[in-house]
Amino acid sequence: MSKARVYADVNVLRPREYWDYENLTVQWGDQDDYEVVRKVGRGKYSEVFEGINVNSNERCIIKILKPVKKKKIKREIKILQNLCGGPNVVKLLDIVRDQHSKTPSLIFEFVNSTDFKVLYPTLTDYDIRYYIYELLKALDYCHSQGIMHRDVKPHNVMIDHELRKLRLIDWGLAEFYHPGKEYNVRVASRYFKGPELLVDLQDYDYSLDMWSLGCMFAGMIFRKEPFFYGHDNQDQLVKIAKVLGTDELNAYLHKYRLELDPQLEALVGRHSRKPWSKFVNSDNQHLVSPEAIDFLDKLLRYDHQDRLTAREAMINFVDEAIKCLFGPIVKCPAPSQCLLTYLMSLHCANVLDHASSASLLRFQRKFLLLFAISSVMEGLWAVFGEYELAYYGFSKDQLLNVISVGFAVSLFIGSFIGVLSDLLGHKKLCLLFFLLHLLVSLWKLVFGTSTFCIFLSLASSIFSFGFEAWMVVEQDKLGQRQEVLNDMFWMMTFLESASFIGSQALANYLIDDNVIRNIKSLWIGAAVLAVLAVGLVTRGWQEAPQTSPLKDYRVSFYRHVISAKRIWLLSWAQSCIHFSVAAFWILWAPSIVADGREVSLGLIYPCLLGSKMLGSTGFPWFFHVPLVLRTEEYLMYAFSIMGFALSIVAYDYQEIGLLVTLFCLFQTCLGMVLPFLARLRTTYLPNEIRGGMMSLSLMPANAAILFLLVLSSVAYMVAHCVDAPDCDLLSRGYPEHYHLRVVDGCKAGDDVMNLELKGWRGDGLEVSWVFRRRRRRRPAWMAGCWRVDSTAGGCLEWRWRD
Repeated sequence: MSKARVYADVNVLRPREYWDYENLTVQWGDQDDYEVVRKVGRGKYSEVFEGINVNSNERCIIKILKPVKKKKIKREIKILQNLCGGPNVVKLLDIVRDQHSKTPSLIFEFVNSTDFKVLYPTLTDYDIRYYIYELLKALDYCHSQGIMHRDVKPHNVMIDHELRKLRLIDWGLAEFYHPGKEYNVRVASRYFKGPELLVDLQDYDYSLDMWSLGCMFAGMIFRKEPFFYGHDNQDQLVKIAKVLGTDELNAYLHKYRLELDPQLEALVGRHSRKPWSKFVNSDNQHLVSPEAIDFLDKLLRYDHQDRLTAREAMINFVDEAIKCLFGPIVKCPAPSQCLLTYLMSLHCANVLDHASSASLLRFQRKFLLLFAISSVMEGLWAVFGEYELAYYGFSKDQLLNVISVGFAVSLFIGSFIGVLSDLLGHKKLCLLFFLLHLLVSLWKLVFGTSTFCIFLSLASSIFSFGFEAWMVVEQDKLGQRQEVLNDMFWMMTFLESASFIGSQALANYLIDDNVIRNIKSLWIGAAVLAVLAVGLVTRGWQEAPQTSPLKDYRVSFYRHVISAKRIWLLSWAQSCIHFSVAAFWILWAPSIVADGREVSLGLIYPCLLGSKMLGSTGFPWFFHVPLVLRTEEYLMYAFSIMGFALSIVAYDYQEIGLLVTLFCLFQTCLGMVLPFLARLRTTYLPNEIRGGMMSLSLMPANAAILFLLVLSSVAYMVAHCVDAPDCDLLSRGYPEHYHLRVVDGCKAGDDVMNLELKGWRGDGLEVSWVFRRRRRRRPAWMAGCWRVDSTAGGCLEWRWRD
């Protein structure tokens, strides 16, 4: 029995729902959303058309399936759903069916491809290396997901040469791999069939795709398409034997105990192996190098166990590039091309490497600059917001009220502003973000009050989704690749944290150790940044008007969000992250300075943000090397680590070093999780409803935070006020000793505060107190003396005794 050398047990270790396509329930979309424009191709099982989405006016590919078994249709749909979002795998957008004929159609992303018969003769050595490496990434990804393509050929590799974008299409013959299972050998096109299919070896594996890739590669470098040109299946094996020889074929048959049909054996005859140099001529010699011959020889082998796997082939590309880079320069056939190949093979997470069009590159640069400015503006309020409120004379209970009102604004207004952004345009909402910051800054400069600060909560809501949605929509219009979006996601997370650190430095520079005298310089700085950003937005981009009416938006939102369990789970994950981050930034400083510990919070704050930056830089490594786990599984482990880190902090007292380490670990995981969630939104969510989904997903988190803040505010009032009956009891002198128990999340009675009535001193009551915390590993206690002064309204105000 033959077994795959890699990824053999992927489907064995996954739940049955992952590969059991026979029990798949297909959710059909609305066929009226799409119109056919022209026919672009046909196949044995389908016809392919260029189409248009009438709602978004975007081009797409419509694959109308011919009458086939429902089992095969479900298999293709299930595989495309499992691979959705994978590198260089064509993206399935929708599944529709004619209401009368019940003919199913698959809607795919549009690729402006060039016919391979026209494109391949124009490719350079570097172009061939680049596109083969891109195809290897798609093959390794699908293999890592336990899927064999089984029909790799130039017809199924779409290349947009202008954007240098490659997509592997036509997954109708693809199948899930299970060790020991026998598969149908009537797969793959004749010229790309592996020897295992021609000799009727049914327990083949992923290596079948590598043989087909080798045939493609040979045709590209030797300018001979197809390379093995057989008239039928038997003649195909004869053509292969004339190149690779019959000695190795007989050894292959003997190893797997196979026998050829006598008639086929007679046709094959006896042939010696032909050296690859026999295929080099004046027309292709500039494409053939020793490295290319070595790579081809490792792919086109009879024994499928001896062929390179997709992952090994990718490593082989890097090894050869390194040899050219660091070996003697005279031995390198083309040093500059080898350098480019090496950089592309490493697939550096540099967004500029992928942007081949000038418009796309220009947008990315301007957008990242604009996002950095917006992050600095958000950071100014995050760093010095509390100081500003203290400058205006806000007490702690008033501070809680301001924060509560801010989260109420985010809950009742910000939760729905994403829908407005989808309908009106994301650029307009981002412009509103800067205008809100400008308005608040000018209001504080002119009127000297911080009443308008609650509007910054609305700006923060826009910041949480507006810029990401705008970037994704614009890059989609400019013909983005998934790798470009992945890089933009982690760079946005990185820039946000770096800008927050920059805002701290800017605020310290403007304040200059004198908050009272220089507080206005901070507002002026925010106003200048807002004016600069408004100018960039209004003059930098022209946004196309949104054409989707509200009715179509509602239908699309219901289909892709309300009715999709996967989006519900994604929304819940986003909400949990939002809640945990908000709670973290509220509680991290009090946790560190507990029990009177003296630390420099101004130095710890950039360390936490630096950890988040470090985590974001780890995100691209998950997609530039072949990995077995899916994105959802990485998120599961990251969430577990974040929860574990915070649970240690919440459970017991910790030393400063361990406490900061746990906080940094939390932020590092957060830096990875945020780009992962953005990638999943791109994978499973249409761009035209992205903003609405993101803003609504924050509603549970904002509601929970608001609820806890209201409880905290009530508790603060109860703890610091005594009502009129209590005042009357104290004035009459009935109780001279009070015993107060505090419940703070553990058992009742863990924390004890003893109050002792000392007597009247002038116009106030003097009370001594002792506070003991028994929940710590070592008991902590404090003592002091308060004065209780009468105030209007019959309440008592507690002050420190001078």
